[in-house]
Amino acid sequence: MAEYKPPIGGVPATVLKLLLNIAGAFTKRITHLPSRKIVDGFVDSFANLVTALSDANPNDPEQIRAVINKMLTQGDFYEGSRQTILANINKVGNEDARLALAIATGVTYRIADVLTDDVDDNGAQLEEMLRVFLSSEDGIEFITALLKMIVDDATANIIGLLLIEALKGVLSDDQQEALKDLRGKLQHGIGEL
Repeated sequence: MAEYKPPIGGVPATVLKLLLNIAGAFTKRITHLPSRKIVDGFVDSFANLVTALSDANPNDPEQIRAVINKMLTQGDFYEGSRQTILANINKVGNEDARLALAIATGVTYRIADVLTDDVDDNGAQLEEMLRVFLSSEDGIEFITALLKMIVDDATANIIGLLLIEALKGVLSDDQQEALKDLRGKLQHGIGEL
């Protein structure tokens, strides 16, 4: 069996690591904090990729997946990108659109985690994640907010209440209790009928 040779080694690995150290000095000049976090996180992740591809560990695909998962689910890149996205969502004039987009952002990051974690059965994980989401307060608020963009608020609230009622048979007592405040909010929203 041949000895493992890393894809990046010797002088190229040293040059890349040196360039990444120099890049840190330039990122400090970025004044917009979320943008600086994004760039810092990207530089850190790239440094981790260089390390993974230049070390003695032959399991490069697994190391790469771990680096990408970490970048998309925690640390500076994750925080900076979330802050930037949420700041721009807050500029949207329609309150229901803002709510739906903010909830969708959280779901998107959870999907990124599933797609880059070390569990291979992404389909089953995504189905379970969506099942949990759609029966949660966020899921029902997301659906209701989307509906409010195409039908009147009272109708959307009634549909939200119907969803909660339809889910009663599959939700635990704790899950039903968690929806209690949302149920009250939706009922209050249809009080004008």
